[in-house]
Order: sequence, then structure tokens, then C-alpha cells
Amino acid sequence: MSQAFLNGQFRSEIGKGPVNRLRNDGWVPGIIYGHNIDNVPVEVGSKEINRILRYYGENSLVGIDMGYGVKRVLIKEVQRDPVTRQVLHVDFQEVRHDQMIKTVVPIILIGKEVIEKNGLVLQHQLRELEVECLPQNLPKLVQADVSYMNIGESMTVADIEISEEISILNDDKEIIASLIQIRAAEDLDENGGEEEGHDEALKDANKDRTKDSAKEKVGTQKYNKEVLKS
Repeated sequence: MSQAFLNGQFRSEIGKGPVNRLRNDGWVPGIIYGHNIDNVPVEVGSKEINRILRYYGENSLVGIDMGYGVKRVLIKEVQRDPVTRQVLHVDFQEVRHDQMIKTVVPIILIGKEVIEKNGLVLQHQLRELEVECLPQNLPKLVQADVSYMNIGESMTVADIEISEEISILNDDKEIIASLIQIRAAEDLDENGGEEEGHDEALKDANKDRTKDSAKEKVGTQKYNKEVLKS
């Protein structure tokens, strides 16, 4: 996983008043903590942290240049205003290259266009994976190919293929996505043709998606193994 960088500085003042002044001046208060180190109050630029959150995500690795050296940290928690979504505070966990970390990464479903093209409804239930790995092996995201799924099937955590350097902490049986129904069934004839039409729609949809998914599935497994380079 590529690492982002931002400038920071030691925050000497604490309390509600000083923190509000910091935010008004374009800074975001934060804290750096870690194993066997004292907590370090910091302040980082609002524009910089928002850029990192937008492009790298809320659980990304960051190098904070404190002026006397760069601290390698993991964004652990982001507090936002519930109305404006302004970033109010950030917790950073200092990490070492030889120590395992636990965090979450987003699950991105690919192949949804195949599902939607055939009038199917996909229910995305689990949107993040809990993982454990060394900092340098942390992926930005994990892709899951749903194009091959059939009506009534579910994709579980056990179906995810990921680099061997990464351990998934979720239960293997936890459901990521389910293919639950065909929207077109609502428009079928009410006079005896509904059940028959529904069965035919299922057969046709699965037949079309089998052809499409064969093209789109290629490369997905390779992506999850190479995403560490992104």
C-alpha cells in the first residue's frame, strides 16, 4: 500500500478554547499514541488531512513530518461534525514495520453491472473486512467479484481471496453480498403466467450472466494479490 505524507506539529495547548481556535485557523487537532510511547498531541492542516482521507481512506498509513523526523502512523479514528461532516479530531497510531497491526479495509464489489443489466437485485451486507498484517502489506481495499453469483446465492468471507501476508479476522460464514430477487418479476402476468415467467427469467438471467462473468472475472484474483503495490 502506498503511503501518504502530511505536515504536522506539536500541539502545546489543549482544552475547548484553544482547540476551537485551531479549527478556525485551518488546523485539525489530533493525538499520536502507540505501544511504549507517550501520547503526543498534534495539529495537522485541515486541507491536507481532508485530501488524504479523500484519496487514501480513513484507515490509511500516513507519514507525519513533525519537523524533527517523520512518524509512521495509521489513521485509527476520525471524528466528524454530524451535520457539516467537518473533521474535528484525528487519532493516529504509531506503527513499526516489524509489528503487526489490526484495522479494517473497505470491500468493493465488482461485476455489479452484470447483475443490474439482467434486472437482478444485489444486497451488499458487509462493507469492511477486519484484517491483521504488517503495515507495509496493508491493502487500500479488497475487491470481490459478484458477476458469477446465481439467484439465491450469497458470497461469504470465506470466498475472498487475498494475499497470504494478510489475515482476515472476520468469521468465514459472515455474508458479504446476496442475490435476492428479480425486479422484472413484479411486472409479470397475474393470470397464471407469473410463476412460469419468473422461472424463465431466472434461467435467462443466469445464462446471460454466465457468459458475461467469464469475461469479467479474469484478473480479479490477481488484483487482490497485487493491490499491495497500489
